[in-house]
Amino acid sequence: MSTRPPEFFVHLLRDKWPLAIPVLLAAIWIGGRPDGAPQKLANMGYARLWEADAGAAGAAIPLFREALAGDTAFPYRWTDLGATLAEAGQIKEAEYCFERAVKLGPGAPQVLVRASNFHFMRGNTDTALRLGSAALRAAPEFDDMIFANYWRLGGALDHVWAVGIGNQRRAATAFFRYLVGHGDESALSFSWASLERLGFAGDPDARIWAQWLLEHHRPGPAASVWKAYSASEPGSYRDTNWLDNPSFESEWKPGGFDWSVLPFPGIRTTMDNRVSHTGQRSARLDFVAADFDGMANQDFHHLGQPVVLVPGRYELSAWVRTSALTTDEGVGVRLVDPSTNTVFGVTRKVRGTADWTHVSVLFTVPAPAGQLRAEIVRMKSLSFVNRPNGTAWVDDLVLVPSR
Repeated sequence: MSTRPPEFFVHLLRDKWPLAIPVLLAAIWIGGRPDGAPQKLANMGYARLWEADAGAAGAAIPLFREALAGDTAFPYRWTDLGATLAEAGQIKEAEYCFERAVKLGPGAPQVLVRASNFHFMRGNTDTALRLGSAALRAAPEFDDMIFANYWRLGGALDHVWAVGIGNQRRAATAFFRYLVGHGDESALSFSWASLERLGFAGDPDARIWAQWLLEHHRPGPAASVWKAYSASEPGSYRDTNWLDNPSFESEWKPGGFDWSVLPFPGIRTTMDNRVSHTGQRSARLDFVAADFDGMANQDFHHLGQPVVLVPGRYELSAWVRTSALTTDEGVGVRLVDPSTNTVFGVTRKVRGTADWTHVSVLFTVPAPAGQLRAEIVRMKSLSFVNRPNGTAWVDDLVLVPSR
């Protein structure tokens, strides 16, 4: 038994995508349907449609009519015929076929998507959006297909949200994430406001939105979104401390203003649940000289967090503990502009074996300030033996304006 579309489906996707969509939907739905005469006829119809001559649709219509005659209760047979009639310009009969298909399969997402496609192509945007909304409610498998039509053909975005999304939480967040990869700032800003209005805004979508804003040089709005929805300590973030999760009590997650860790040979960075200055956790750095893999005397600044500052005077501080940390360089914290590698302030470093030690630095951030980065660092060593061994812990970082 075989119901797969022919191999040149790839070419159809490239050159005749409106015809490819129905075949893809058919392949998904009828994979387990008996390969009887109706399906064989439908497969012959697909093959005829893919031919390049202008009469392909007209030649395929009798095949789809015959397939439908042998399987009238199967709604997808009606969409096969409807789509082919539309291709041949027989719009009234095509519209009837899609109406019949939706009545027979009101909860079948494949049918709803195909009917929505037909109405988009005819310019019946409201009908297409309502059918798309019903498909989104039925199943998530066709989200990208539906959202692509919404974005290209749906018209005004506020209308797309009102009719095509409505009050569906899953569809709303999925559409927002689709636009992160396809939309512009105006569309994303409106869509984020729509999530807020509907009461659907929150993490992780706020984290995704904050990261997009950071990547597009909008640090101020990004910080506001983070504080409202994603900050681990929203009560203190940007009020008494311009760093979030400063004591590492929450797990690190990718994106936004969370701590990020990049791999670095010779230094393993983890959270330590057994050693802390306050609370239950601290950041732990294990230095293993044998693992440096030829990277002698390198700067480590691979654990950090984005920060947004206005010009002014600031203090950055932390608590650092070390155990048998070798070489003449220790562990401290700094504030840097990652776009220019300008270091505004770096604390003294702790090395050797030392109990919890408070380190701090005062510095001035000049205009225009904006998006900077706080980092835990171990700078280049001036020693001949410069590959470190040992362990360091960092906890309770604070970044605040200073008078």
